[in-house]
Amino acid sequence: GTKMKLSKIIIATLLVTLSGISNAVEQGYIGASFSKIYYQESDVLVPNGSPISVPDAKFSSLNLLGGLSISDKLSSEFRFGFGLDTDTLNLLDNKIDLDQKWYVGGYVKYAGTTINGFTPYGLIGYTRGRIDAKNESLDDVVSVYESDLSFGLGVEYLSNSDNSFNLEFINLLDTGNVTINAFTIGFKDFF
Repeated sequence: GTKMKLSKIIIATLLVTLSGISNAVEQGYIGASFSKIYYQESDVLVPNGSPISVPDAKFSSLNLLGGLSISDKLSSEFRFGFGLDTDTLNLLDNKIDLDQKWYVGGYVKYAGTTINGFTPYGLIGYTRGRIDAKNESLDDVVSVYESDLSFGLGVEYLSNSDNSFNLEFINLLDTGNVTINAFTIGFKDFF
């Protein structure tokens, strides 16, 4: 809907802006991170029945990332994450296995003032992901693809001029029915 169109316009504007100043790139980086991902879904409404509460799910994800520092305050980053485990939900006497297959995202990060090696930052971007759901008593797998505007906050510690560590909270998706948040610890190597 309107939120999706707005998300795409914001990301397209940011990417065009970044591509226009890419000649000013100070430094590139690559990295990896581990995330604990929390999946929440709103109640399911059943015709002529009462709403059914959907239990929350938790996943672990390994993420690879690459980015460009455009200035000492601004960087762009691409991430690819894939699930390391599944979570089983009990829903109406059925066991449903949820499996986070992957997510991809592009983000713009803005860094605050560094104090004693620690730099707070905010990020905004766009994420698309896939989660598979399988009823344990059936062979069918339902793949759900979701996309949305993402935003988060983190803190980065520059251990030396070549690498850093970070802690981050990010709201990957919030479609109205599904919310996916992640707490992440990561490592970056600058080149």
